[in-house]
Amino acid sequence: MCHYVEVLDRSALSREWLAAIVQVLRRHPGWAVGVKNIKGGYLLIFANRLLVTGPSFAGCNDLRSVVKAASRNLHGVSGE
Repeated sequence: MCHYVEVLDRSALSREWLAAIVQVLRRHPGWAVGVKNIKGGYLLIFANRLLVTGPSFAGCNDLRSVVKAASRNLHGVSGE
């Protein structure tokens, strides 16, 4: 099962936010959260891994680079 979300504030998409999502998902095996408003990419969060796809994440090889790429490429951000 998957819940889809749109993150509308760049500062909200952080390592801390991802850690909080992962913590919740650990109590719900098999569930995931997908961030669907990333231009040129997609982020799928599971309790034990992150899956990314698309050119927005080219060259990403750790959590810091994934968070930076996702935040930089958010579409539909409030106030922009």
